[in-house]
Amino acid sequence: MSDNKNNNINISQELADQMLQNIFEACDVSPNTVALEELETYTAYRRDRFKLRKVLTAFILVLFIFVPFLFLSPEIVSVQQTPDSDPTYNISVESFIPVVSVTATVNGKDVPVVEKQKGVYTLQPGEEGIMNVKITTLNRQYITKKIHVTSVDNVTPFVVDSMRDGDKFYLYVDDNISGVDYETVYAQGADSKKIMPIQIDEKKGMIVFKYPSESINIFISDMAGNQLQLLLTI
Repeated sequence: MSDNKNNNINISQELADQMLQNIFEACDVSPNTVALEELETYTAYRRDRFKLRKVLTAFILVLFIFVPFLFLSPEIVSVQQTPDSDPTYNISVESFIPVVSVTATVNGKDVPVVEKQKGVYTLQPGEEGIMNVKITTLNRQYITKKIHVTSVDNVTPFVVDSMRDGDKFYLYVDDNISGVDYETVYAQGADSKKIMPIQIDEKKGMIVFKYPSESINIFISDMAGNQLQLLLTI
């Protein structure tokens, strides 16, 4: 039994041309005017062109598949506000395309943005107003959102009344947002030593100092850290 796996026969170009001519004569067909070598070259050229067309077709098909992804925009899933006097906002974002930037402004001022965890961004506006948030993805698509920022305490406590009674000095203060932090109230004289109140009544908003013999600075803060400084001149 013969092995037909490797029965390739190599013949010269001249012999191939002669065989082709003999075939034409045997079939009573006009001789070929194009050399066999040129036919082979043209066949290879057509084969290469066909391969190129297949590659281009595949490339265009892939482009059509990915074109929709060029227009995918990010999505804001939720906005959560912390319930304190200097609120922060946690914005959760979902996006198939990677997010490249998150920016925010409030009243024309830039707001710090920190990526707390993947897809969750923390913003601390620091003042009330309209906060404009913009989220941009790698494909240059973006989404914007306006957030009404409220309940931001950046106002110091205020004095309602003050009076002297003998050797005591009375201050009545209030803070209608975060409240007065009475534990941090103190005064300072020229020697920079702290002078503590001798009496505090939080219900009345009353702070009492011993009436000084020299001018002092009185410091009153609220729960948000806003500090009022008063000068008591003697």
